[in-house]
Amino acid sequence: MTAELFDRLLYTDCRPGMGRGAGGGFQVQAQSSGVDPAQSQLAVSWLLYDVQLPWLRRQRPVEDFPLGFAHVSGAGYGTAESRYLGKVATGGRDGNHLADCLLTMEPDLYGPVRPAQLWRSGLWRAEPWDSKACSQFDAADLEPGPLTVETVADWARAIPERGLALARLLSVLEDPQGKRVVIVADDPDEAMTWIAAATLLLPSRHALDVSFKVFSSAPLDAKHRVVAAPASLFPKITPKLVTQRFVLDARTCAADEAETSERAVFFASRFAAEEEDPYDVVDAVELADVLGGGRDAMHTAWALTKPDDRPEPQALFRWLDGAGPELLDEHGPAVAAIILDSAPSAGPLRWIDAAVADKRLDVNPAAVRIQLLTTELAEVRDGRGAPVGEVLPPAPLDVGAHRDAESELSSALLLSANQQADLLLRLARRHGIEPELPPPLEERLRDFVSGWIDRPGAYHPDGWALRAEILNYAHDELRRRAHADGVASIMTAIRGLNCYFADRADLSEPLDCHIQASLIVDGGQAHRVQRLRWLLANVAQLAQSPVRAPRAATASAGLQQALIEWNAVDGSVAVTLLTDLPDSLDVEPTIAQRAAEQLTRMSEKPSRALLELLASLDKRGKAPASGPLVKVLESDRQVRAFTRRALEDRLLTDTGYFDDAIVRLREADAAVVKARLDDVLEACLESRHPWLATAVLTSLKSSLARALVERWAATLGTRDLARDGLWCVGCLADEHVPQKVAEQLAGAVRDYASKLPQRDFDRWSAAVTRELRPDTRPMWDSLFVQETPRARRNLWIKRDGSR
Repeated sequence: MTAELFDRLLYTDCRPGMGRGAGGGFQVQAQSSGVDPAQSQLAVSWLLYDVQLPWLRRQRPVEDFPLGFAHVSGAGYGTAESRYLGKVATGGRDGNHLADCLLTMEPDLYGPVRPAQLWRSGLWRAEPWDSKACSQFDAADLEPGPLTVETVADWARAIPERGLALARLLSVLEDPQGKRVVIVADDPDEAMTWIAAATLLLPSRHALDVSFKVFSSAPLDAKHRVVAAPASLFPKITPKLVTQRFVLDARTCAADEAETSERAVFFASRFAAEEEDPYDVVDAVELADVLGGGRDAMHTAWALTKPDDRPEPQALFRWLDGAGPELLDEHGPAVAAIILDSAPSAGPLRWIDAAVADKRLDVNPAAVRIQLLTTELAEVRDGRGAPVGEVLPPAPLDVGAHRDAESELSSALLLSANQQADLLLRLARRHGIEPELPPPLEERLRDFVSGWIDRPGAYHPDGWALRAEILNYAHDELRRRAHADGVASIMTAIRGLNCYFADRADLSEPLDCHIQASLIVDGGQAHRVQRLRWLLANVAQLAQSPVRAPRAATASAGLQQALIEWNAVDGSVAVTLLTDLPDSLDVEPTIAQRAAEQLTRMSEKPSRALLELLASLDKRGKAPASGPLVKVLESDRQVRAFTRRALEDRLLTDTGYFDDAIVRLREADAAVVKARLDDVLEACLESRHPWLATAVLTSLKSSLARALVERWAATLGTRDLARDGLWCVGCLADEHVPQKVAEQLAGAVRDYASKLPQRDFDRWSAAVTRELRPDTRPMWDSLFVQETPRARRNLWIKRDGSR
């Protein structure tokens, strides 16, 4: 069978040789080429005519026997019209019947036609074929009989009770696991019309799965989902009397009670309504199925089919929100258009706007954005809450639309209270609209900033449009208040608003000095020093220019005074002012005193950073002239003198110069030497004098000597390893180096060597050995056989080179 053709099968009583079976009797008389055994079995089991035996016994005239009709799904789909023929083929007895069946594996061949609509169609045969093979049936020729959509709808409208009964029947059939149905009717036309009406209100793919038979000879035992029974033969089958079936009396429209679904009521009531086009209802049934089924899909399908009816926007929006990409692409624009026409609330508009921006929905972005702005503006005006804070992606508004939006926002701002103005400014920024500032609006915003200054926590300036202009107005107002009532009157306001003016550093302006001082006092130590250095760098830049030097002096004095007033001068701030303020500018005495106190505390445990700071102050003539810092500074001068001399060639030829360098280091304060230990180590390693390191190790206190070796050991591998090895041997060869220091040196070398790969160790050892004199090589070798390097006395080489 091709995809466009139904197969066909005819079943009846046959004379021998007339049918496809052996011998005569009831059998398949003819079938088309595509019918397989499963389809044939489907037709014979489900689609044949049911002869009502009471009528047969009463010898009812053949013409009074009604037509039969059946449909089934299983091994494909089958639909058949059948009829009673009277005498069997051999003419001996009554009971002959014929069924003409259409069979297919392809449900799409039915198209929009429901099987029940094929009742009394002109396609059905009333007699056997001339041969055992018959032709297939072209699906293009599939036409309903009298049960067209219009005819069935007119029937439903004719009696008001039919609508309610139809909704009940439809509710039962919507559930694939629901009860089987028995329709009691006087004639098959009435029964078939009920079945056609119910299946027209099911999506076609579901309608094809509803098996039915009209009439059935055993209605309570039939396996079909729906059967019809002649009322005259089954008077006891009535609603409420047969509990295992849903019974519908076609004559009275009485039916068993059933939980009626919203979907069934929705479509059945519209199908039975005079004002509705029944084709619209059937189209909506199919579309609702395509849209995913469910209540929201139903309302959406109806809105798409009948856009002039009042839609249910929330149901449409819920469908839109849950639709997948393909459905959204095909139906989303039309659904969105219906929602937009229904004056929706802001929520659906925000969703549509975001979907348009993300290219998930093909709708005019400008139209959506304009409507969203209008709706959100109305929310603000009506006091229904703040707008969503996110800034929207740009939308292509034309000049006129942008001007209208700007005008609408400006008008709202002019007429709003302060809290409402806060929301409107956020709304303007959200929509990317910066209104022009004619005098009335400027005056309104200047008044607005007064409210913000008085209650800063009640506003949201980070989300404002015109933010720069409003901040300028606020700055002007703060300056006016400071001039009128003094800075003390606005200190609370400054503290509440200072973060918005953090980048304003015109320190010739007293207000900015106080703003920056408030930021410094509110920040952590790292933050306050960082900000202060940034401010002092600006002052220093001014001081470099003779023309701007007066401004630098004003800025320096103003900032220092503000820091004092804000109680922002802690030790770190004071020291930063002392060190970073240009030498040409004075440090306030109270700040200088605070800096000296801080430096004195720091000198109790001096660090290299402190020593560098004091050295810088000393060089600039700003070092303290009295107190504990003088001793620290003097010691540091001695250590720096040593490190400087260690690198001079004079040290090699001038013994007095050499000895004086060692004395300077030895007499310096131990805490200062420790703080400069890295500098001392570098000087010992870099010096060209062969005995400087051993002189240092023998001259320093043992604790400092050990600390120096510890530092050397900790940095092994960061310098030239061969040089470090030679340096170590040189120190070990001097018997004046304390035994513990010597053992410390040897242990450090062994420990480092033990961690090296063998190849790297061999390379290092060979490089050191090449540079050593033969008489010192045993000492180097002994380091790696765990021998104590003592026979050093025999290897002692005097400083003048003799042995």
